[in-house]
Amino acid sequence: MRDSGWEARHQRAVAENLQIDALLRAELTSQGCNVVGNLGQVDVAPNDVPTFLRVMIDAVSRDYSANVKQMIAGAIHQVDASSVWDELADVYRRESGLTKELLGGILSRDVGDESIGQLVELLHSTEEAGARAMLLSVFAPYRGNSIARRRRLLRLIRPEVERYADDPEIGPTIRDAIDRIDRYEAKLAKRH
Repeated sequence: MRDSGWEARHQRAVAENLQIDALLRAELTSQGCNVVGNLGQVDVAPNDVPTFLRVMIDAVSRDYSANVKQMIAGAIHQVDASSVWDELADVYRRESGLTKELLGGILSRDVGDESIGQLVELLHSTEEAGARAMLLSVFAPYRGNSIARRRRLLRLIRPEVERYADDPEIGPTIRDAIDRIDRYEAKLAKRH
């Protein structure tokens, strides 16, 4: 059962999201970025992605409520943010809670060989279990995250990741990811 103030808080949060959504879409438009839809389901033309990311990273760094920051992080998640990986990592370091988790998922998804070391540094410096788990989603099987990519990245940082295998909160995720990749490697070895 919801407390009596839940509905009012929810309505305020929705109104705030709608207000900030309109402000940010207007800001994007003023900078020549053509966006279609609200930030929850935004469609950004490929040539507008750099402007979109610059505005969104600036916005998620502002003094907005956690609810608004989560909406902005969700918008960032809809595009490839690998070109602004370092800037996003800086924002990740300053955030907390669900916003940090969402940003961790983006960083994990868009990490490249050149930034995998920084991902490990973020993993070491992050105390929130949910955010650490999202950083480790780089090793999870999901659409677009090929086994070849996961194998390559794990080879680069395996000793660093394995030290968390006994962690009560993220250890199961790490062990599962490593086991999947090891089974795949064994399967490949049998073929050759």
